[in-house]
Amino acid sequence: MTQSVSQILADGTAKLQAAGISAAKSDAQRLLASVLSDEQQITFVANDRVGDQQTRKYEAYIDRRVKRQPVSQIVGKRWFFDHEFEINSFVLDPRPESEILVTEVLSKEPSTILDLGSGSGCLLLSILSQLCHSTGLGIDRCPHTLRVARRNAQRLGCGRRAAFRLGNWLEGIDQKFACIVTNPPYIPDGDIKHLAPEITQWEPRHALTDGGDGLGAFREIARHAADCLLPEGFLVTEIGPNQLHPVADIFRENGLLLDDVIFDLDCRPRALSFQPNRAVAKSAPSCLKGITWP
Repeated sequence: MTQSVSQILADGTAKLQAAGISAAKSDAQRLLASVLSDEQQITFVANDRVGDQQTRKYEAYIDRRVKRQPVSQIVGKRWFFDHEFEINSFVLDPRPESEILVTEVLSKEPSTILDLGSGSGCLLLSILSQLCHSTGLGIDRCPHTLRVARRNAQRLGCGRRAAFRLGNWLEGIDQKFACIVTNPPYIPDGDIKHLAPEITQWEPRHALTDGGDGLGAFREIARHAADCLLPEGFLVTEIGPNQLHPVADIFRENGLLLDDVIFDLDCRPRALSFQPNRAVAKSAPSCLKGITWP
């Protein structure tokens, strides 16, 4: 027996609320929109009937969400910086906060980009989609992840300008780039247990933490970053809370000096931009005025 859009949505929302899902209504809407493949249908045709096959698919989606699987993994996609990206359990679910990295890179219009720990390819491909004459290389240690990134590149029409390679950070990179961009695993291992089950149970752990203090990836990248940048090149990285000064120190010790601190909408230092030592004054940049150095 068929049900109306409004009824099936109400039932799904109620199940998610009972499971303690904070965004129950919006999650139920996203899941139903994926089943119906028409978001407007939920809003404007609430009395339309939903077929039995679609209803069963929607109920299966709701059951997966009750188990705290992220919506993006269930529907297989996530919107990030003007584009829809394929997402699955092998890649980190792109956060809107990470769009700040794309904006920072675009402001400098680099001709070549190296994306370290590329995951779904959302950073590199978002940049290349705006810089039509630029090219890029994405590095990731997981072959399953690279398959997702390559499919996203083809979908966005960047397949000829984006290459993806299996690797571990900057090991084996023998060319220089105008820009290095990265969102490395920066969560201290001891903090993982405090995160939501959507993260701890479903997202790839290697994309969240280095298994130590959360600074391991920065140390690995910083060791070779200066050698992989053109003379006028720059590096942009996302950082975790309270990591501004430790990360700045790590890169300074390896020949890159802090050029800019990029804040998110919560006024939290979200990303850092570095340039080779010779390009930046040795004193702290004006962006650090008012920020206490330990």
